[in-house]
Amino acid sequence: MLFILSALCYLLPFYLPFFWPLEWLFPPFLYMALTQKTVRLQHCALWSIGTTFFHIMPLCAALLAMTSRQFYYACIAPGILLGYISLYTLSWLCITLFVLRKIESLITSLTFWTLSLWIYLLSLEHVLLWPFGRCEGTLFMNPLLPMAYAPHILAPLSYLPFSAVVLWFCIITSSSTALYFSDSRTYAWSTMTLILPWCLMTWHVQSPSTPSWIATVGHLPISLPQSISLQGAQCVIRYELNRITHTHPQIRLIILPESSWNNALLSSAHELTWIKNHTISDLLIGSFYDNGSIQRNSLYWYQNGTRMQRCDKRHAVPLVERATLNMPQFCSQLYFQNSLPITPSEKPRSTLKIPTIPPLSPYICSDLYCNTYSDDETNNTLLATSNDAWFMPHFTILMALAVRFKAIQWHRPILYISYHHAYYCDPFGKITTLSTAAPSRMIQ
Repeated sequence: MLFILSALCYLLPFYLPFFWPLEWLFPPFLYMALTQKTVRLQHCALWSIGTTFFHIMPLCAALLAMTSRQFYYACIAPGILLGYISLYTLSWLCITLFVLRKIESLITSLTFWTLSLWIYLLSLEHVLLWPFGRCEGTLFMNPLLPMAYAPHILAPLSYLPFSAVVLWFCIITSSSTALYFSDSRTYAWSTMTLILPWCLMTWHVQSPSTPSWIATVGHLPISLPQSISLQGAQCVIRYELNRITHTHPQIRLIILPESSWNNALLSSAHELTWIKNHTISDLLIGSFYDNGSIQRNSLYWYQNGTRMQRCDKRHAVPLVERATLNMPQFCSQLYFQNSLPITPSEKPRSTLKIPTIPPLSPYICSDLYCNTYSDDETNNTLLATSNDAWFMPHFTILMALAVRFKAIQWHRPILYISYHHAYYCDPFGKITTLSTAAPSRMIQ
């Protein structure tokens, strides 16, 4: 029962926003489950498989949707991902269980549990996916992520490193666990002493007013098919710009999400003649660059129909954007039948200096999600674009929530553009939705 309760406290906040406070109960319940004399390896295995499945199910569904191969063959990649992360979590649980059984002192046991949980949570963020070709992790299993629904709770991230905040979270939950096993006033005072500074930081948060330039930025969540011609795509965009101008005459910049122009025609299009001299002077279009030998995931800036700049993605997602696991043929048959793998750019991150707004540092999808720290040497507002059309509705919300988390963690404002979300997030987590945010549309 304790294993079930800990799993529910861990998972429910990722699916139902108002359950975010349950994340504070997940470590105590899991510790109590592991210290039961009746616990078996099977219990740890079921907990590992269950929590991993519900965490990565949206990613597995997206992996299936991204290939046209037979279902049984397409299931291999999600199966590898599920099996590996489940085994990773099970290994941590088994090692922790083995050591806890050797310890009799409550203080020593909780100290070891605190360090073990801290190392595990940090490894999820920093090294979980290293077998897939790069030492990186995922934020989408971190129990702090759902707390971004109440951004003031994450105020300590504005003052302390991520690792320190995670350790503080682990110490607070372990100290509160000690209250269950002992009625000593020492544990009660220590718990209060640990919680009080966290609470004081949350009360100190004061978000600045939203910058006025946000009112001039618009969102166009359309996806153009691969088969569309250059002229046809311009016609569609021109029509959409006219529609936006009619309802929002103040708009001067329109941003399309990642890979919205779903072919490489923009690689050679230095002029978009149908969009010249429009009231909306600037366009940022998510698309691709292809020179025949390499393909990049790119963001194009056009001003009055003339290309001003191309910004390339600096990270490639394993399996779906780059071959990994030393199985290039397997990845090619699944995901690269009709296109080349994505080649990450090795150039320093670009800056977009659009005249009507402050400078922007573009981060394309996993550039943001898979970076532990911002890798541009500026203090610009970040422009984060993503293609969330592949994912289940609840996971698109988590992707937007992760942007909010990153804004707080990096203490940087972020302008987020995807198919389902468009908003400005200040460094304290305050959200301002763009005035043109609308449901995404697939253009046929």
